[in-house]
Amino acid sequence: MMDKKELQFNNWMKADPLSRKELLLSLEGYKGHDFKLKTVQTFNSNQKEFTTGIYELGGEEYLFVPGNRVVLGWDEANPVEEAVLAALQYEMDIAGIPMQAQEYLKEVCSPIREVEISPMLVERNVRLMNSYSTWVNYNEVIRDFDQQGFSMVTEDEWEYLCGAELGALFSLPMDSWIHKICSQESYFWNTPVAEQPNAYGLQNFKRESPLL
Repeated sequence: MMDKKELQFNNWMKADPLSRKELLLSLEGYKGHDFKLKTVQTFNSNQKEFTTGIYELGGEEYLFVPGNRVVLGWDEANPVEEAVLAALQYEMDIAGIPMQAQEYLKEVCSPIREVEISPMLVERNVRLMNSYSTWVNYNEVIRDFDQQGFSMVTEDEWEYLCGAELGALFSLPMDSWIHKICSQESYFWNTPVAEQPNAYGLQNFKRESPLL
């Protein structure tokens, strides 16, 4: 029987490679789904390493993300984000928006709070669910996910997965790249770095299978 404590972030990070591999293998076939462990991969970000399993199900990739108790939200720029604030202020001034950049960000960012996040298997890449010629009923999507044993990520889960505990405006590697171009006053936003995985190995995702 799997020890749920092993699925928590601190215990996961302390585990040796063999124990991690055994736990990842134990998640194959979880909740009757034909999850197959495809590979174990380490992602490097902000001088940290995070090792996890990549699973395959129905031609899509899923990642294991351990649970954690974390502080989410944003309310003040740190020193390295000053260039980002300056770039945003520049754009707001051009657009005629009579606000300070930091006050604007406080309004649109989620507040600081401490939350408990459960471990999960997360679909790694986004799949288009509608197009310009079709409409998708959100409630029907939620119902279909529920019937399949999946769920949409919550707001807290989304922020945890996207930010990977960085506590900044942008997750890595986007965070480092934006700081660089803003400090150079080269406000060009279209870049392939946005397609690179973040610290948890996630790119674009939408649904997950809770493990607790």
